[in-house]
Amino acid sequence: MSVKLFLLGRPGSGKSMAARYMLKLASRKGLATGRINDYSILYQWFQVERHRSNVEHRYFQERERDGFDVIDFSVLRLALEEIQKRIIRNSSPGKLIFIEFARDNYSEVLQVFDRDFLRDAYFLFLDAPVPLCVERVYKRSLHPKTVDDHFVSKEIIEGYYGMDCRSYIETKLASEYLLDETKVRVIDNNGTVDDFLLKIRRIFDEEYLPELQKAELRQIRSINKGVSFMCS
Repeated sequence: MSVKLFLLGRPGSGKSMAARYMLKLASRKGLATGRINDYSILYQWFQVERHRSNVEHRYFQERERDGFDVIDFSVLRLALEEIQKRIIRNSSPGKLIFIEFARDNYSEVLQVFDRDFLRDAYFLFLDAPVPLCVERVYKRSLHPKTVDDHFVSKEIIEGYYGMDCRSYIETKLASEYLLDETKVRVIDNNGTVDDFLLKIRRIFDEEYLPELQKAELRQIRSINKGVSFMCS
């Protein structure tokens, strides 16, 4: 199976920046990677819905800057179910897959995933104050530089995403899903970009990279064992 890294935190907390940076670090090491976030899935569904005039029930409300608000939050569960299906289809040993999504209550939403799917996963929660997240999202959507610089309304960030999930991540997530506590990390992202990327670089080099290298070694041993069996 692939090595799964969940990047969690409210919009504007730095999930996508962290993913892009670690993808670059992994690429320099010649490692196989993948990335999936529920925003891209939701955006596709939003585009389909907005161009259909005869939709009886709507999940989204169109906002400025080609953005949208979710108005029926049941669609968020469907997006996570789709994420699990896609990852299972594209999984391979030694591959690092980044999984990004923001929610108001991770204790509830993680139940969407199969426990076996979560058991070997890593979790990185990025924490930043709500006002700072609102400011970052406004600036990035005003002058987008990447495909991740999309708009999320202030009302949604302050309302739906206003809940503090840090305590659950730090104290309950590992025990609830029988995880090694070292696989759950929290990083504060309320300083400079350089400081944030330094934290990401440290955790990648010290924790995620060694795990990927071990997964690659297991894959090589498995392949060699299979070749040896066929030649005997």
